[in-house]
Amino acid sequence: MKKKLCGLEFSMENIEQIINMGGPWICSLYLENNLISDHCIIDNVLEDPSLKRVYFVKYHRTSKWRADNFFTLNYFSINDNEIYQSKRRFEMLYLKKILGPESIEIFYAFHDKTQDRRDVFPVSLQQFVIISEYLK
Repeated sequence: MKKKLCGLEFSMENIEQIINMGGPWICSLYLENNLISDHCIIDNVLEDPSLKRVYFVKYHRTSKWRADNFFTLNYFSINDNEIYQSKRRFEMLYLKKILGPESIEIFYAFHDKTQDRRDVFPVSLQQFVIISEYLK
């Protein structure tokens, strides 16, 4: 599966289900032949063309017990070719849309159907760490 984001063509490969109840589904996210990240939630990728960022949700499986596993908000910065990961962990996370400079509408769920699970995530106020360099 291919998707155009911020003018670049990304591909999603190695698709599999993580919870055997109809999703969510994860994939490996590639730019050209270079792996950006594995375990990305497939339908949870947003582009911010003004900041040249591609945001995605990453699944972290740390044990066989669901309570031990978590999700993070990550982004690939096209300008500096680096991948950032939030220090904040989520039990569930859905990225709905970019609201403005460094602000994302999110849901603490795997979908956007429950309004009481809605929040605004201020990217600039959160702590992110560089987890990888891409093409440097």
